[in-house]
Amino acid sequence: MSANQDHQTSFFQQQYNHYIKMGFIICGVFFFAAVLSATLINISGAITAKGTVVQIGENKPVQHSKGGPIKELLIEEGDIVKKGDVIIVLDSVSIDSKLARLKKQEFELSLTLDRLNTMIRGDDNFLIDEQKYENEIIEYPGIVDTEQSVFTAQKNLFKTNVDELNVRLSGLKNEIQAIKKQRQTSQRQLSILDESITELEELYKRQLISKSRLTTLERDKVTVLTQLESLKVTELQKLNTFNETTQRIEKLAKENKEKIWQQIEKTTEDLAKVQTEIPTTQDDSTRLEIKAPVSGRVHKLIVNNINEVIKAGDPILEIVPNSDNFIIHAQVTPADIEQIYFGQETRIRFDTFNQQSTPEIIGRVLFISADSITDDKAKGEKHFLVKVSLEREQLEKIEATINSGLPVSTMFTTTERSLLNYLIKPLSEQLFSAFREN
Repeated sequence: MSANQDHQTSFFQQQYNHYIKMGFIICGVFFFAAVLSATLINISGAITAKGTVVQIGENKPVQHSKGGPIKELLIEEGDIVKKGDVIIVLDSVSIDSKLARLKKQEFELSLTLDRLNTMIRGDDNFLIDEQKYENEIIEYPGIVDTEQSVFTAQKNLFKTNVDELNVRLSGLKNEIQAIKKQRQTSQRQLSILDESITELEELYKRQLISKSRLTTLERDKVTVLTQLESLKVTELQKLNTFNETTQRIEKLAKENKEKIWQQIEKTTEDLAKVQTEIPTTQDDSTRLEIKAPVSGRVHKLIVNNINEVIKAGDPILEIVPNSDNFIIHAQVTPADIEQIYFGQETRIRFDTFNQQSTPEIIGRVLFISADSITDDKAKGEKHFLVKVSLEREQLEKIEATINSGLPVSTMFTTTERSLLNYLIKPLSEQLFSAFREN
């Protein structure tokens, strides 16, 4: 019985060793197969980045060069408009008042210019061309009265100044004539005295008269000569004053004309400016309607109320053009940008759509920004902008409506690597880093 038991134990031992050996063989086969698979099987890598759908064709901003208060607001945020549709109408009150003011200035300056030209010609009266200014005379009677009053006042002022000088000239002329007569009288007295002195000298030589009579006549002669000299000096003074007054009249007339010419020059310049501004303002009155420059959807509308004032040149709204062409703007981190290249295949998943019914679509890289971009909204984080194209055939796979601004997830397909490489690379990089630090 003991021999039988020994035989059974030996049999079980052999069976146990056999199974152990088979287990090692199977494990070895599985290990070898796993290593072989890890070496031979390649897995495509991918870089994931968040992105946004962007419609091709930049949003068209809508502005107005002059601005003004809103009279009619014909659109709301999100409305669909066609190219040429009137979307906002501005109030014309400010432009109408400006145009009326310019028209009034034009008439006033034109009438002033006519008055100045009349004064230059020296006309006695200022006659207004009633045919030329038929409507303006009726509309602005105050301007007509003012110009007539100014003409009369300036003409009278000049005439008064000249008349005063002419009166002075007349007085000087009379004084000079009187001096000349006095000189003639004194000259005759002097001739008579000379004759009398000559006769008395002859009688004195004969001792027929006394010396005193001759001395008296000679004394009278000296007095007359002194008077003649004084009259001569006075006459010269009066003549100088007469000439000076004549020159003052001529200077006054010259200065008056120069002043008028200066006023004509300035008025002509002012009139030219106003006449240049009038057609511009008239053109502005035809641009009160703001129209849609392109067909699309209203976006970023910043005005909401009637009478709200639009500032000149400021953006009022944007129109997102109608288009079926979209691209993806993806934000790739600086650590992954080296693995992005032009034409790289990219899988795109729409985050807001039902993931079970919405398939992934394929796009390709068509643009990589040359430098990183700082995102202020994300606490200064940097990223590279990568644009991914979307083919129409791919977009047709999406049943939902695609709009600009939808968030997506992008997966950029990188080079294939073996499974063994994926397993070993992290360990090898840590070892390399550790050795480099040591």
